[in-house]
Amino acid sequence: MIIMAGLPPELVSKYAKQPDILGDKKRLTLTNSFKELERAKKVIPDGVYGMRGPAFFVPGEYPIYIDHGKNCHMWDIDGNEYIDFIASYGPTTLGFVEDSINDAVKERIDKGFSFSLPQIEQTTLAEKLCKIIPGAEKVVFARTGTDTTSIAIRIARAYTKKEIILTDGYHGWGEFSQYEPDAGIPEKIRKLTVRVPYGRADLYEENIKKGNVAAIMVTPIYHELMEKIYYDKKFLEDLRELSTKYDIPLIFDEVRSGFRTSLGGAAEYIGVTPDITCLSKAIANGYILGAVSGKTKLLQMVAKGGGTNGTYISSTFFLNSLEMVAANKTIAFYIENNVNDEINRKGEYFSQKIDEIIEKHHAPMINAGIPSMPSFLFDKKILGEELWAASTFTLFSYLIRSGIFMHPYHQSYIAYRHTKKDLDKALNALDKGIKVVKELHPWD
Repeated sequence: MIIMAGLPPELVSKYAKQPDILGDKKRLTLTNSFKELERAKKVIPDGVYGMRGPAFFVPGEYPIYIDHGKNCHMWDIDGNEYIDFIASYGPTTLGFVEDSINDAVKERIDKGFSFSLPQIEQTTLAEKLCKIIPGAEKVVFARTGTDTTSIAIRIARAYTKKEIILTDGYHGWGEFSQYEPDAGIPEKIRKLTVRVPYGRADLYEENIKKGNVAAIMVTPIYHELMEKIYYDKKFLEDLRELSTKYDIPLIFDEVRSGFRTSLGGAAEYIGVTPDITCLSKAIANGYILGAVSGKTKLLQMVAKGGGTNGTYISSTFFLNSLEMVAANKTIAFYIENNVNDEINRKGEYFSQKIDEIIEKHHAPMINAGIPSMPSFLFDKKILGEELWAASTFTLFSYLIRSGIFMHPYHQSYIAYRHTKKDLDKALNALDKGIKVVKELHPWD
């Protein structure tokens, strides 16, 4: 059994099972989801593995399969409707089924999109990224966020001829990054990644002085699970200075923050420019695409198949044009509709109201997000592990029964297509849900 948020299995078993009626909300009908899961288990590990698996939510409360969506609403295979705040874990910055993007993709489908040679959409997209992303002089394309962070590390090691990566946290499931669980990753590989706390530039320099450091990789906006989302400009400026001083590439993992905090990502939002930027998720509104941008002297390491001093990066699907068409249309939509301003405006309203609701109930909670990535958490330090588990499971069970699709452990996302009505419905459910939690699990 997967134990989320470090909870022992007895607490998961005790509190995941919620009453049939919570306040004014009955348990959802999820018969088709549960039936399909049993079918899937016969041919797929756990039926659904990874972060989309039911063990990563509140088991028995959340749907397992989605049938369709539009804007920021989606419907499961039992017909239940939800306002989505997870955005496919970040990619759907606009919303589901964006017609202008899908129409362009369909046109490309009719012409073909998987050939032995690239199509010109690749160059068009690279030109756009070099104009938008701070520090971008060249671009290498990939498919996923883990692809991009792995490529960035490979490039840095090829450039420096060194091995150790200094990092602040999770950067995908690649061997250099995955740290819990770590089965299947050789110890000698794990030792090449040194975890250094976000905000401690002094410890980064201390490790650099030990030698053999190939790169510094950080999420410029810190967003580890179950922790407050924030950024420290002074810390990032200090890393920038260290990177220049020791000629070690500074890599920003902007897989989540890219195109969401601002068009130019967190680097533009905060005002600190890295040597390499890793992009994925929101680049194409849900279409599968990743990109690594950065200085020519670094990205040139993949030229000519790596040559004698570089490194070889290639994949059958990296240069398929379908996703690049989607990305070109998505970026154009961002610019034409001031998407980032709209997301931040809606997010600021949402965040302010969350503060008011927490204060109204005197709840032991933290408004842990930023406008574009809202998050609220019960404070485990105040409640203790058992009361925290009980409160969290009850609150998010109430939210999902209210048609609000948020994750118990992962931050939420504001999308362009969220309406004020959507936001207010979620806020109303949060207000009522906290009241239910307080009645069932008093914290006073």
